[in-house]
Amino acid sequence: MATDAGGGRTNWGVTLGCMALVLVGGLLLVRDFQGRANRAGGSRPSDPLVTSEPAAQHEPAAPPASQEPLGKGQRLLVYYERSARGWIEEAANEFNRQHDGRWQVELSAQPSRGGKQDILYGKAEPVLWGPADAYWIEKLERDWRSQGHSGDLIRESETIAQTRLVLVTWTDRAAVLQGLMQQPAYRGQTWKLLADLGARGWGAVAGKPEWGDLKLLHSQPTLSNSGQTALWLLLAELRRATPGLPATAALLRQRLDAIEGAVQDYPETTSKALEAFFSAGPGAVDICLAYEANAVKQLKAGASSADFAVLYPSPTSSEELPLALLDRGSLDPDLAAGGRAFVAYLRSPAVQGRLLAATGLRPVLPELRSDVTKTFETWAAAGLRVETPLARRPPAADIDALLYLWHQRHGGG
Repeated sequence: MATDAGGGRTNWGVTLGCMALVLVGGLLLVRDFQGRANRAGGSRPSDPLVTSEPAAQHEPAAPPASQEPLGKGQRLLVYYERSARGWIEEAANEFNRQHDGRWQVELSAQPSRGGKQDILYGKAEPVLWGPADAYWIEKLERDWRSQGHSGDLIRESETIAQTRLVLVTWTDRAAVLQGLMQQPAYRGQTWKLLADLGARGWGAVAGKPEWGDLKLLHSQPTLSNSGQTALWLLLAELRRATPGLPATAALLRQRLDAIEGAVQDYPETTSKALEAFFSAGPGAVDICLAYEANAVKQLKAGASSADFAVLYPSPTSSEELPLALLDRGSLDPDLAAGGRAFVAYLRSPAVQGRLLAATGLRPVLPELRSDVTKTFETWAAAGLRVETPLARRPPAADIDALLYLWHQRHGGG
């Protein structure tokens, strides 16, 4: 036994044991954030915003209230993106009635990241998975391979809907922004414009000092696909001038910080971000990053094009909502056939024809393009456009690096 400074005795065995427990606990907390490092040197996780174990990031979703009770037949569990709600439930009800006794689609609305984790770690085994964008298909396959699996998890994938990322703003801001976007300094550089507005304010950039600083809203990039898309559009813009620019380059960090410094809040979803935009009003928020589909739904709900307008970043993204057939190596052939049949049903002209009216999403069938044109012409005053320049999405590894960078600098990481 040793004697402490106060004349008492210190039990070094107990002390060392406690220190070891603290050290182990600290290491576990570090690993909880870092996850599995799959890059050279192990310095960056394969998915930086989730733990290395199957974390419970969301509660299991009950079947949607609009889905009818299931009949008889093999259950086809389908994880789907929340933006397809309403349309996909109606289609599933119809499909189930037509195939009663053989297949029954069981729907579960899940966020893309949480759904990916469920699938990756075997918490759920859906036959079909419909995340918010094709990025998640590539991301799941990469993470699956990183676990040591030799076979593909994604057997096949089809796009069932499309939309575009847009800037939703007030009509007076829209007029000024449109003029700025046509200037040589900002033509084809929407994110440079937002960065300059964020750093210097409306007065210095647009001659509107009465508007003060830029006030921006977008969804949380690690939870919502639209916030994530904004990050990679910034990278894609810089890479047009500097091909191969690293996702952690100093210029990218500078523009990211200027834009994010103007963000007022990070709602969990795109819909919540747009709701907050309209609730706050022109004095509190200038621009909200959202999807074209969200704006269409607002217009259908009675919002006026005299109050707000849609601007397309130049270029913007085409969000392709996929539906992928998953196979861990033992998928029942009849379940696989049922999954393919449901995908084909969702892509049929009758079902695709209801997509735009129900969700604001664009159908994928070329023969329905005229429906999109007609609807968008109705609200042309709000800025909706069928044809828009589109950027190419970077590889999933670059998007992961952007998310990691954002989390470190702006997400409390």
